[in-house]
Amino acid sequence: MEKENQRVRLTRMLLKEKLQELLKEKPVGRISVKELCEASGINRSTFYQHYPDVYALLEEIESDILRQTDEFITQINPEKSGQQSLVAFMAYVRENSAVLFTLLNPQTGGTFEKQFMALVLKRLGTSEPSILSSALLPYFSQFLIAGNISVIREWIANGFELSDEKIADMIYRLSENLVLSFGAIK
Repeated sequence: MEKENQRVRLTRMLLKEKLQELLKEKPVGRISVKELCEASGINRSTFYQHYPDVYALLEEIESDILRQTDEFITQINPEKSGQQSLVAFMAYVRENSAVLFTLLNPQTGGTFEKQFMALVLKRLGTSEPSILSSALLPYFSQFLIAGNISVIREWIANGFELSDEKIADMIYRLSENLVLSFGAIK
């Protein structure tokens, strides 16, 4: 039984790794089960024992990373300032950059970007403007999420040429300035 469980874990891990590799080349909609199985060295019937399709596998990868991210963020000392928490989070991004870079790529075809940033903003907190119920809020949120995702993606793509502290400071300042500017719009 233990050997079977280990085999299942290894099979799932291999499929996840190979899907992430293929996602670097093309969107999920262009990756077939056959192609994934050939890259993994696993037969299709084994794949179908675990997942109904490639999208289900991608969803599991995304769920795993969202859960891990949530666990990491909740372990950040709540006494740290927002900027200090962001520095700790940037270290997490650096540590998980391979999978995050792939999942944060809009070409991947998933909804991970929005879920990821919503989680980060919720857990790390932002000082949101007082007009939260206004019609402008969805635009504010989208701009904040897209901007932060773009900065993180660029940071990873450039091989972390800025330190965790510098990138966290930039994101923090840009976000705070946006919040202050947004709060002035009525």
